Amino acid sequence: MVISSDRLGGLGGPDIWVSTRPGRGQPWTAPVNLGSPVNSEFQEATPIITDDGRYLLFGRHFLHGEELIRGRLRLRGVGGGRRHQQNGDKQGSAESH
Repeated sequence: MVISSDRLGGLGGPDIWVSTRPGRGQPWTAPVNLGSPVNSEFQEATPIITDDGRYLLFGRHFLHGEELIRGRLRLRGVGGGRRHQQNGDKQGSAESH
């Protein structure tokens, strides 16, 4: 599960966090901040994982605009064994100058 939260331990405004569980009926792990380059000093929000599990999509809100980010997502293991990769493919932007 991916969430956006401004909980303690973030890099700025709301960040993207991930929680996993080994199987149905099992408890979710404590959320882990995905860190940089996924998160930044700006506000990351509305995260979703595509149905095929390959991409993480989320919005990044700047002072003068926002953009949609698509990154390849690789999560391995549960808990501390998790790794991720985010390519930072910008799919579009909506800027207000």
